[in-house]
Amino acid sequence: MLQRFSKILVVFVATASVAFMGFALALNNSGPNWQAEAEALDDYTFTFTPGENPTWTAKYRNDTQQIGPSPQLGAVVVKAYADAEKRNKDATAAITPNIQPLIDRTKAINQFVAQDTVAIGVRDKQLLDEVAALDEQIKSTGLQGDRFAEQAITIRTETDRRRESVFRLTRELDQIETDQYFQDGQKRRLLDRLHQLEGLRLRLQQRHQQLLNAGAKPQPAPEA
Repeated sequence: MLQRFSKILVVFVATASVAFMGFALALNNSGPNWQAEAEALDDYTFTFTPGENPTWTAKYRNDTQQIGPSPQLGAVVVKAYADAEKRNKDATAAITPNIQPLIDRTKAINQFVAQDTVAIGVRDKQLLDEVAALDEQIKSTGLQGDRFAEQAITIRTETDRRRESVFRLTRELDQIETDQYFQDGQKRRLLDRLHQLEGLRLRLQQRHQQLLNAGAKPQPAPEA
């Protein structure tokens, strides 16, 4: 912002210098090229009014106020230069009071910028340290993840092995239960047969006793 105001002041000073130069030329030279001088004033429009009393007038850009009139173009050009000088002085006077506050403000801002620069440098170092710590943490986490992956593979392998063992033991248990079922059936059949033999033995004993009671004499068993 300060540079912009400085550029404006330079333009005003340059314009004022041109105005003074034109005024000096108008006073010192007896035959200046007033048409060229008028064309050099880009901000002014010169108008020639012909007639019994021809006159020259000038206007500043869109300003309705006329400069002149005068039958001499040189006089109007000199007045235009004087008007340009006055406008430059007015603009400079309006801007000049704002320059020092801007300079003071710029100094204060520069101080803040210096402090912020130091603070930013400190913060940058902190952030770099944090990034380095995060990198180390990421590396450590990656190594830990690799160990967990290896453990997971080991556990998965052990799980598969134990699952196969469970399947094998389940099949063996099914076979054992099947064998046990057949053995239980065989046991029931043998018990039934034993009960039948026991009943037959009891009937034979009763028959033997009946025969003894009837007077039968036991015979010795034949030799084998």
